[in-house]
Amino acid sequence: MYRFLKVCIISFAAWQVNAQNITIRPNKIDADYTNYENVFLRSTAIPNIVGIRINGTHANPSATQDGNTLLSVEGRGYAGGSFTALNAALRFTATQNWNANNQGTRAEIYVTQNNTTLTSSRLFINHNGKVGIGNYLVTEPDHQLEVQQPSDSDKGIGVYRYAGDAPSIFGISANGSNILPYPTTSGNILARFGGKGHNSVDYTTARARIDMVANQNWTTTATGADMQFYTTQSGTSTATQKMVIQGNGNVGIGDANPQSKLSVMGDLQLGIETKNYSSNEVSFNALNRNGKSVIMFRGNGTVNLNGISGGVDGLILTVMTNSTTTLKIWGNYPLANVAASDRIVFAENGGWILDLSVNVKPNSGCMLIYDGTDQVWRVLGNN
Repeated sequence: MYRFLKVCIISFAAWQVNAQNITIRPNKIDADYTNYENVFLRSTAIPNIVGIRINGTHANPSATQDGNTLLSVEGRGYAGGSFTALNAALRFTATQNWNANNQGTRAEIYVTQNNTTLTSSRLFINHNGKVGIGNYLVTEPDHQLEVQQPSDSDKGIGVYRYAGDAPSIFGISANGSNILPYPTTSGNILARFGGKGHNSVDYTTARARIDMVANQNWTTTATGADMQFYTTQSGTSTATQKMVIQGNGNVGIGDANPQSKLSVMGDLQLGIETKNYSSNEVSFNALNRNGKSVIMFRGNGTVNLNGISGGVDGLILTVMTNSTTTLKIWGNYPLANVAASDRIVFAENGGWILDLSVNVKPNSGCMLIYDGTDQVWRVLGNN
């Protein structure tokens, strides 16, 4: 009877009823149970569990300090021989020394990976709204949404969609505020995708990135945008624009404001397909370009070019010879030996004819363009 009465007294001391509030002050039973903070249950419209963290004493409290845990809702278990320590938790922590006007906090979710006993913070919501997914025991998220990828087996961010449009990631830009947005204006960055690194001192800003930029003041009928590509040259630390795709389709390489479909400011290097031959005379009925737009014939003799395969509408092809090669381009070769789509035609007397040939001298060249409508190669000129 005495033992039963003692338990009842302890339990009653742990519960205090105050108006609509119930304050639970857990008693420390043994070493496996630690008394951190009180749990406060409020039975009004929305039931709450409230952690109230103070320093000092209950009779003489002092202000909450940076790093103080305000509330920890924890999950533990029994490992067969003893009760475990923290295995999973939702924890709220002060992020600054508190006073009447400064009361910053963060929230974290802790879990324990399978086959380990190490509990780590895996979801981190900082005082400024920045969210980190990963292990944030030491660092804090530097971006509005940040995902740590500890190893190659972790797949990073995946966007899945099983019907409808393709999986998407969008940047949404406006002026004003989220409550009262104003139209996007010329020069506003709509979205930015970049890559950063560590320079042995700190993490850098983006050293390679793609910017999607408004190229006009936006209205309901005018929403033009460009894509700008930035990289950082070796030995430097500043990313600069290297290529732009304008809203009108013009592409500039080294040119921030291209006035044609392709503008290249700098050297332009084309891949050359070399055709070596050893006999005095060799013929090609369907010359294979191997995806190259420049063909060089090297040998000691004569090359008969009767047809060229792999024509693409608008493709310009240059054929060249070395110092000991004479190139004969034929336009009258029997169709039985040359596919109709591989034929070569020549300009003469204001028209294009098939029954003709030209000689390209050694150390010289000739330019052709493919006509996808008529499916023929047209000779533009030779030297």
